[in-house]
Amino acid sequence: MLVIIFLAVFFAGCEKDKTEKPATEVSDSFESGSIGKFTKVTDNEWDLYIANDNDDPTLSDQWRSWWYVKMENLIQDSPTKITIKNSGWPYYYLPVYSYDQKEWRHFAEDEVIQNGNNELIIQKQFDHKTVWIARFYPYTFTDLENYIHNIQGSPYIDVKIPGYSQKGKPIYVFKITDFNVPASGKKRIFMHARTHAAETPSSFLIEGMINFLLSGTPQASAILSEFEFYIFPMQNVDGVIAGNYRSTPKSENLEMMWYYDSNNPLNLTADAPPGSNNNSSVC
Repeated sequence: MLVIIFLAVFFAGCEKDKTEKPATEVSDSFESGSIGKFTKVTDNEWDLYIANDNDDPTLSDQWRSWWYVKMENLIQDSPTKITIKNSGWPYYYLPVYSYDQKEWRHFAEDEVIQNGNNELIIQKQFDHKTVWIARFYPYTFTDLENYIHNIQGSPYIDVKIPGYSQKGKPIYVFKITDFNVPASGKKRIFMHARTHAAETPSSFLIEGMINFLLSGTPQASAILSEFEFYIFPMQNVDGVIAGNYRSTPKSENLEMMWYYDSNNPLNLTADAPPGSNNNSSVC
């Protein structure tokens, strides 16, 4: 009798394991991830609320735009419905998704609608149980450092660290030129990107431009013989890592904080924040 009872309990447990599914989870605990609160409506329907930078309610509503989440244990036998709420961006757009954080694609237009409250409603049956979804193609600080690793061997580039962010992360600058041609007579071009943390297209543009300049083609060689490029590929490093849209972790808008020293206009004043203040020579 004891054996029969044991077997009955054992098989009952197996049946329970087969029918119970782990609950879907939503998180932003990864580099550049960001979301405010999220609410489960049904097992396959979610409301996601975009967060203010640094959860700072004093910032402009228009800054409430970037979001980037991971969803795990998605139900596979029916579409997942996601409503993006609390956005400060009133216009329709197509978010992106990835199953591995490497290959990204836009949702199809028939998978994304916008309601009268300017909320995006995404409805899609995903191919995998885990998916990352974002406002636009992410480009993280880790992506930048991986790219630097790939290009450092080029004879046309010198990667320097003229300063550090408020949180101690390196702020890189690339000097790109033909170092065999004397600097006298060359013109200098200064560029910087990612002052606003979530404006990721500039990072992809910078990569494409640098790839061309380092390509060794006759056109690229001619340019590098006449110009020196100084490129800061990611100014607001801390904001990028934190998953902010526009500001630093101190809610600073670096775009508006270039405070010049009237006695020496080449330098910034001491109250300009790290990330926009750099008195070190990059030449």
